[in-house]
Amino acid sequence: MQLRARLSIPIQLCFVAALSVVFQSAWATMQLERNIIYFNPGEQPRADLWVTNPDDETLYVEVEVLEVRNPGTGQESRTPVRDPRTVDFLVTPNKFIIPPGNRKLIRFVNTGGHGDEERIFRVNLRPISPPMKATQHAIRLVVGYQVLALIAPVKPKPELLVSRTGNSLTVENRGNQNVLLRDGVQCVAAEDLKSRSPERCETVPARRIYPGNLWSVELTYDSPVEYTLSRGGTAKRERY
Repeated sequence: MQLRARLSIPIQLCFVAALSVVFQSAWATMQLERNIIYFNPGEQPRADLWVTNPDDETLYVEVEVLEVRNPGTGQESRTPVRDPRTVDFLVTPNKFIIPPGNRKLIRFVNTGGHGDEERIFRVNLRPISPPMKATQHAIRLVVGYQVLALIAPVKPKPELLVSRTGNSLTVENRGNQNVLLRDGVQCVAAEDLKSRSPERCETVPARRIYPGNLWSVELTYDSPVEYTLSRGGTAKRERY
């Protein structure tokens, strides 16, 4: 199923070219069908992603692959991949052009199989400002997006430890694959509020917990909190 809605969270890439003292603004945009790619054991080692250009101008895009080490920690690093042979991960093409109203297929390939630990890559899709004609006067704003690629271990071992102390929720990932806590909600009944108002519910922050990560969040109430736990493209609802 392909998603046509524009992604709401762009990466922090914004490029501005000022070409004259007389300006007209112009936007170059793109749409991605999804922003997370999963590589699970026993499945195809490749995944395709459609990139669409909904505008009336040609879109020029370059691709940058970043290898992520120590994710979710103070020592996290994102190193540009200059030679895909050194990390066994490939995204092709590394540059492409999409005419107005057209789309382009981008291929992600896991050439290294699955090891004992999860491997993580972030892929920047960054529009390039094309050369402007001498007669054109414009400020061109272009926004790039980032795709998260997750290569699961050959034997995923989920081990998420969740504890509650009053209004504090603590989560530790002792497994070898990340778990995303999303759609968090905490409700408190009217009788607990000591009022005639109906049950009150509040959203709770989401978080992707990578192996070795420890995360705590302060809750509004001491009532149970519910999260959807997503791992490797599967999901289940849990209460803590």
